[in-house]
Amino acid sequence: MNCKLADSLYDIGALDWEIRDFHGVYTPQGSKYNSFLLLDEKIAIIDSVKECYGKEAICKIKEIIKERDVDYLVSLHTEPDHAGSIIEYFKEFKNIKLVCLEKNYEFIKNFLPDLDDSKILVLKSGESLSLGEKTLILKSLPMTHWPDTTSVYVPEKGWLFTSDFFGSLISISRPFYDQLQSDIYPFIRDYFAFLMRPFESLTKKALDYYKSLNPTMILPAHGPFYRKPEDIKYIFEITEKLINDPTENKVIIVYTTMWHTTEKMAKLISEGAGCKDDCEVKVFDLRIDPVSVIMGEIMTCKAFAIGSPTVYNGVFPNILPLLRLMRLLRLKGKKAVIFGSYGWSGGAVKEIEEAIKPLGVEVIEKIETRFSLKPEEIKKCLEVGKMLSEL
Repeated sequence: MNCKLADSLYDIGALDWEIRDFHGVYTPQGSKYNSFLLLDEKIAIIDSVKECYGKEAICKIKEIIKERDVDYLVSLHTEPDHAGSIIEYFKEFKNIKLVCLEKNYEFIKNFLPDLDDSKILVLKSGESLSLGEKTLILKSLPMTHWPDTTSVYVPEKGWLFTSDFFGSLISISRPFYDQLQSDIYPFIRDYFAFLMRPFESLTKKALDYYKSLNPTMILPAHGPFYRKPEDIKYIFEITEKLINDPTENKVIIVYTTMWHTTEKMAKLISEGAGCKDDCEVKVFDLRIDPVSVIMGEIMTCKAFAIGSPTVYNGVFPNILPLLRLMRLLRLKGKKAVIFGSYGWSGGAVKEIEEAIKPLGVEVIEKIETRFSLKPEEIKKCLEVGKMLSEL
């Protein structure tokens, strides 16, 4: 079924209800690969879809254009969820040309080395492509996910295609944000934390550019589209906050455990933190909770506690991915407590400290217990939890 978004603009993307992990981002409600069809004197597609949905997308396209052919396939980003069906489209539409910027061309020629150069039109950032009544202005906005990330603006309509920027990984049957029945902020936050938080200056530059266009519709590569002025304002404001200062009055406690001593410490710290009514407290168990969700929560907290038992003089292995990925989050100035337990000898607390202090995190307390919690250690856990909530 085709989805008409506006006169001469169609959503021909694909819904992926089954996927639960995308680039390491937890996707409990699947994902959506957005692709667009623009009708004019010339017909253009903006981005293809994941390869397994290529034939489905072609059926949608042919249902709309009837006997006409597609003139252009505009590539905004070369990852397979956006470029996976390029070859399929070239087989189906004989007159089609791939349109991209220079960095995209470099990537596409490595991704699809057999693609005929005579079928590729390479533009420079800021150059435009006329479809007739509508113009596509292509702009390079590197590291608003990838080095090749490109946006398209249609000035005659105010339509803004932003690739992954403003995206969210969620499968939705209705295309617009104003049609949703539930809050998707956690999906926006976690996607931003994982993919864009490291690139502060470049994401700021992109946001300033997008705001200057005063778009009437924002169409990202994943998730819903934004058409109402108040919703466009919302996604601008949320993104600006995530770039500049996402801090909320919230304490996050993250742990892994073997024989539950570290788990008991985490629960005591959360109990202490919960004494302050206006501070939100969340506890995450790395054995079951997704790292991408924890990253989004740590990015937006005012302080956190992180703990692990010791295994062979270091941390329990399942905490290592989080420690590595925390480098992406720009945590300078956040305050943290480190805790853990051990039997033969310690080491986990030290390894966590060595991982997070170079990030600019201020470690305000360390608690390490041997085998089981003693009364003074129980008291200490409660006290540091209260201290975190009062920061």
